[in-house]
Amino acid sequence: SVDNSAWCVVQPTSRTPVILISDDDPREPGTAAYYLLRALAPEAERTASPVDGAAGERVAVATPPAGTLFSPRHVAPGELTSEVLRTAPVVLLGYVGDLPAETCRLLTDFVTSGGGLVIFAGEGAVDRHLLQLEETLGRGRLLPWQPGPRLTTLAAREPLHLSGGRWQSRWLRPFDEQSQLALEEIQFHRTWRVAAVAPETEVLLTFSDGTPALGVRSVGRGLVVLANFSPESTTSDLARHGAFVALAQMLLQGAIPEAES
Repeated sequence: SVDNSAWCVVQPTSRTPVILISDDDPREPGTAAYYLLRALAPEAERTASPVDGAAGERVAVATPPAGTLFSPRHVAPGELTSEVLRTAPVVLLGYVGDLPAETCRLLTDFVTSGGGLVIFAGEGAVDRHLLQLEETLGRGRLLPWQPGPRLTTLAAREPLHLSGGRWQSRWLRPFDEQSQLALEEIQFHRTWRVAAVAPETEVLLTFSDGTPALGVRSVGRGLVVLANFSPESTTSDLARHGAFVALAQMLLQGAIPEAES
């Protein structure tokens, strides 16, 4: 008779594949790849294994623990292929030393056909790389805003903080008041100036100087999320805060096309 009054229902879930594109060594502490892989698959054991369809090519792959929402894979920019992109609905773009023209084409095609692209602007020639992506599209606008030159806070100047957010948007709604205050404690020492914000852009977070810190824009059937900051230890102390893990996972979850989520 107990079967008529007590029961257990289990909802199985699958982990979402994520491609992380960067030239960072994901095993080196302090790099964007190191922190992003661990934010998406906390305490995951990293191993090296071949990418499907790329003989001899080896990348860092996370083996996520139970309960992890994402299954991230690290790929160098020059090794990105359409076959690799077909394995994931969302892509992270971190530090790159050089962004090949073919990689730009693959990424813009990926977005316009319904993929999600999340960009963290940290070290390197971020402004040049973003303009490469914009020019590759060849029509309309791709980015939430036009990038300007690097902005570095000098010793005599206070670092930037997050001072405003669209907390009721679907992207940030899970952050309660205490979590919002935690985000505002993060110090940003190196960001990028914003030249012009596209009219269709939804600015989700703002820096203390009034410039956009995080924005999202629909492009074709896909989405582009641009973070004007990075977890790299040389640019901010973002990765040292627990709120970073929640923020990174929410951005990835929000960037997944509705058909995939």
